[in-house]
Amino acid sequence: MERNVHHAEMIPSRTCIAKPVQSDSNHKWSSCFERWVGEKGAEKKAAKMTSAPLFLSQELAMEAANRAMDVLEKTGMFPNMCEEF
Repeated sequence: MERNVHHAEMIPSRTCIAKPVQSDSNHKWSSCFERWVGEKGAEKKAAKMTSAPLFLSQELAMEAANRAMDVLEKTGMFPNMCEEF
């Protein structure tokens, strides 16, 4: 199941969790997110956000992404993604 946070703005938009990526330098994993804008059926990807490479596995990066989505849903902002969240 895809998890989305919908944003109340003039142009409809949503943020969703994307596939984590692994760093070539420290081999840790980053949580990734995508921001989509537009009406359903005509959406376009507006941005991709990636945390620092902080997590030892892809699974831990996904768990962190869910925690970040909780914060985004609650506060309207992501947590500091330069440190473990």
